[in-house]
Amino acid sequence: MIAPTVEDVGADNEVSVDGNGEEAEPVRHAADPGAPSKKQVGEHREIHIPFRSWCKWCVLGRGRGIQHRKAGASTVPIIGVDYFFLTKGGVHTRKELEFSLTPEGETELEAARSRGDLVKYLLVRCFQHKAVFAHLVPQKGLDEKNIACDFVLQDLEWLGHTRIIFASDNEPAVQALVTRVIELAKVECKAFEQLTKEQSAASLLTTP
Repeated sequence: MIAPTVEDVGADNEVSVDGNGEEAEPVRHAADPGAPSKKQVGEHREIHIPFRSWCKWCVLGRGRGIQHRKAGASTVPIIGVDYFFLTKGGVHTRKELEFSLTPEGETELEAARSRGDLVKYLLVRCFQHKAVFAHLVPQKGLDEKNIACDFVLQDLEWLGHTRIIFASDNEPAVQALVTRVIELAKVECKAFEQLTKEQSAASLLTTP
């Protein structure tokens, strides 16, 4: 067989010849149904809405970058301990209540607690896991049965940290509670490698 020439098939037609000199049809590729047209690409680039998987900028916009962390942040988990009062009007710190910070004000506060107008809670907050625990306690500071201390120890066991820094304000009742918790943790929980405390004047209810 004589192979066809350009004059035989025309300039716009294509004819391929296989290894045996036989004529063969050219390979045809199916169009990608997911590929957009030039018009669709141009319209999408104006506002990039809705999201399109074929758009590089849409895909990059959904990506997750490296988290921005505070410089010099502690690598040891910080556990905050504080108190708050729950009333019909919501959650309040001691300073936000209408009772003065005098002995007379404390007497009025205890009377309000006896009437059930407000209740005292112990707040335990893990700044690393963002976990928050709240426990109804019979009194501020230490109690005879170490009820508040047991609450904190249970929270620490649940969190599973082996190194901890306690953070609290300078109130004597909170300081006494944290000190007692550290003493009990060293005796009852052998897994702890580090237990220390630091003092902070800011309330844990408002600290981010």
